[in-house]
Amino acid sequence: MDLKRISKKNLSIDTLLVLFISLVFLYDYFIGYLSYLDEILAVLCLGSWIFIKKIKLLRTEYLILFLLLFVLIVGVASNFFTYKKIALQSIFLDTLSFYKAFIVYFGVRIYFKNISISDILPGLKKIAIYGFIILLVFLIIDISLWIFPRTFRFGLPAFELFFSHSSRLSFAFSFIFIVLYPYYIKKWKPILIFILLAGLITLRVKYMGFLLISLIFIFNKRLIFGIKKGFIYAFLIMVPIVLFFVFKDWIMYYFSEGRITTGWSRGILLRYSFIISHDFFPLGTGFGSFASYFSGQDYSWVYGYYNLDNVWGISEKNHHFLADQYWPMVLGQFGVFGFLAMCGVIVAYITILISKIKSTVNKFKKDTIIAGLLGIILLLIDSTSDAIFSQNRGVVIFIFIALIVNDYTKSINSSDKPINLVKNENITNK
Repeated sequence: MDLKRISKKNLSIDTLLVLFISLVFLYDYFIGYLSYLDEILAVLCLGSWIFIKKIKLLRTEYLILFLLLFVLIVGVASNFFTYKKIALQSIFLDTLSFYKAFIVYFGVRIYFKNISISDILPGLKKIAIYGFIILLVFLIIDISLWIFPRTFRFGLPAFELFFSHSSRLSFAFSFIFIVLYPYYIKKWKPILIFILLAGLITLRVKYMGFLLISLIFIFNKRLIFGIKKGFIYAFLIMVPIVLFFVFKDWIMYYFSEGRITTGWSRGILLRYSFIISHDFFPLGTGFGSFASYFSGQDYSWVYGYYNLDNVWGISEKNHHFLADQYWPMVLGQFGVFGFLAMCGVIVAYITILISKIKSTVNKFKKDTIIAGLLGIILLLIDSTSDAIFSQNRGVVIFIFIALIVNDYTKSINSSDKPINLVKNENITNK
């Protein structure tokens, strides 16, 4: 019996490691074969919700489920209350794409309830080290022979190697940093800094932002130990206000009428997400209707309604930049209340991780949780110009976070004695 359990556990760990390798390093190169891996994984995880024995969730996780359900209801209602309809196939596929990271999160929590980040991190460490070495070798070869495509940013070459875009390569470097953070933060900080600096070859502004925040976590991580929930809410409210006044002139130009004729697709989508949320208040235009990948597949009526069908990157014949952001899609498709609900989901995940940081005694586990928090920060930074929460990279980070939470609840969910986690979320790890 024990051998069977060990064998099943090892198989589960190996499965998760293969998923990490596939979704982080192989997804772009083998896109023809792996492009639907994250969606298939989400469908399988839905099955785990139905057929696998349930577990006790944290109280905050129940809040997350409630908010996600609320957005689902708002999205579907929006689809059926707008005066034009979206194809049912586009609604279904867009819904799956939007929720897949969260579905996989709860799937890992349920199906892999006895597997925690402590079980899988040693294997992830090997993957991260070998992955980093391989990327450096490919980089040296590419610098010498120019094998892979490059783009130019700021007058300099931006490397992407065998990835489909430089942002995917920068994510790989970020993920390597996140995995190795708890191992090297104490005595090998120069290695972590070297990994971050290596990622600068992509010349991504978002990556530079992640690098700066990561440096704070490297040299002054004690700052986050005293963070209270109220500060998180105040920070999320104040940052947009401060940024507005700092960049007021640029923002006003960004939203000016002139941008509709000379404009950039990303700016136009952002501007019209506010207009749509106002015109269709309190709902939105629904799943598959605006700024999402599947809104271009069946070409949503929304673009013609607002005369956006002639804008470069948004037109029916050339809509490659429709899914270039996350939050405009949320605001346009689900309205103000859906947008606030999704903000609440992210805050809830941050709250879980920060509460675990405070209640965890073991320093290595504490640093592992901080790595998970860095994963959320990475997604938030990238979501400003990429629909990363609904992509394979979002799935990767939420698997990582689910395994961290499993480490927090594994002993309780495997115990024969019933313990109500809903009432006690602040359990100390020793």
